[in-house]
Amino acid sequence: MPYTLYIQQYFAEGVINGILIFTKSLLFGSTFPASWFIQALIVSVTIVFWASKRIKNRYLLVLSLLIYCFAIFKSSYWSLVEELPFLNDIYDGYELVFSSPVFNASSAFVWIVIGKIFAEKKIRISNIFTLIGGLMSAILLYAEWFFVRTINGSFNNDCYFFLIPTVFFLFQFVRHINLSSNKVTRFLGKCSTLVYTTHMPTITVVSF
Repeated sequence: MPYTLYIQQYFAEGVINGILIFTKSLLFGSTFPASWFIQALIVSVTIVFWASKRIKNRYLLVLSLLIYCFAIFKSSYWSLVEELPFLNDIYDGYELVFSSPVFNASSAFVWIVIGKIFAEKKIRISNIFTLIGGLMSAILLYAEWFFVRTINGSFNNDCYFFLIPTVFFLFQFVRHINLSSNKVTRFLGKCSTLVYTTHMPTITVVSF
């Protein structure tokens, strides 16, 4: 909390304004660095859970892909967005209420829906198709990364079109690897939570 308040400066412009900014960050953005993932996960899982009672997986997937495209343009293709005033206005209005679509549920829906389909065991893909699909997707992802770097100079964005099939095939491959639970795996599992919540504050403090 002291570190978060120090770097975020929520109350620099008054208590009331600080409470509003903090609430917006808590619900639609991030408080401590990298915490946007928790918020995005909670919101997207909740919405997908209730939506899935009325909407079939295929339609959820299409809808989540469209929402993810909204995040992709803000993340990797922002230079194109800046050239279109009406798109700029849409993103500005969205971020005024929520936050950047790159760092909230907008970029999480597609992964939650894909994970839901995996969990329901509705994906049947052969190993050879997984391998070929994964290699092709990775090559296309690299090509997209190179293209984005060419058009606007950015090389460390969070959202790309071909990230979706690449992760899909990679997860399809990894999920068949069986690891027995033991002291080491349980220790690493607990450590991952601690590392996630403390790595940015630790880096900042140690660097200082």
